Amino acid sequence: NRREEALDLGELYSTGFDVFPLSAEHGRGVDELLDAVAARLPEAAGEQPAEEDKTIHLAVLGRPNVGKSTLLNRLLGEERFVASASPGTTRDAVDEELVWKGRRYLLTDTAGLRKKRQVVDKVEVSSAQRALRTVERADVVVVLTDATQLGVDQDARIAAQAEERGRAVILAVNKWDLVRDKEGEAQRLREQAQRHLQHVGFAPLLFISALEGTRVHQILELAAELRDEASTRIPTPQLNEWVQAMQEEHPAPLFRGFPVRFSYAYQVGTQPVTIAIQCNRPQAVDDAYRRFLVNRLRERFELRVPVRLIFRQKSRSTPRGSAGAGR
Repeated sequence: NRREEALDLGELYSTGFDVFPLSAEHGRGVDELLDAVAARLPEAAGEQPAEEDKTIHLAVLGRPNVGKSTLLNRLLGEERFVASASPGTTRDAVDEELVWKGRRYLLTDTAGLRKKRQVVDKVEVSSAQRALRTVERADVVVVLTDATQLGVDQDARIAAQAEERGRAVILAVNKWDLVRDKEGEAQRLREQAQRHLQHVGFAPLLFISALEGTRVHQILELAAELRDEASTRIPTPQLNEWVQAMQEEHPAPLFRGFPVRFSYAYQVGTQPVTIAIQCNRPQAVDDAYRRFLVNRLRERFELRVPVRLIFRQKSRSTPRGSAGAGR
């Protein structure tokens, strides 16, 4: 461990190449090297990426009667989804394709989601389950709410379902045409979102009118941008520069009197963006510091999508201060 910590890899990192400190004899660092190799393997010979891989899957979720079907009809430019003033009109997830500005979209209308204690009909329970399953195959989830009947708690639960599954989120406040003091109401809603939707505080917030078409196509623009952000690959040298800067500016709290050090960072996945960080004491990184790093990572690389951090033991030897940790 002392030898590893004494290594000065600054010159190697500065070349712009990925650097993997390892010991073939003891197996140290080999797992990290294999992960990086697997992430960069090319497509098998003769295989072409499926066309649907380029399709942006956009699902619209929200409480009953917030205007989901009306919004999708407006985006499509025709009445393809059944829209009604009566809540519960949509019972199943319904898909429609759209090509807009050269990008292909698959738009999904879903059943309205009410609080669990309000759902007693078995058909509605099944519809809600199918609506949530659409999140699994979506790239971007629009959480649609009603400017005249806010349901902050339920909207927060719906947004949490999307974020937990690593999906990009757009918060859209519909029926904006019915709001009189638009500037004052917009400020109030932004403050509410900061208080009650902290787990998706990175998500864009739009004020729209599906009925009049106000700003509805910004949803498509944002969906394309967020899909691209969620699919981004961050160069390893830039990640390591960021990790070292975080250690210097705001180091992790001590663990039983011992420092927590990060030695290397690299990306292991997309949708959501997933970063692995080699660490001498992974168990010492608490939730608060993890959230701090995620927020700073989003700021540094301008991401408005979910991010996951994985902390891995940098070697197979046991660091000081961790003995008996599992007792």
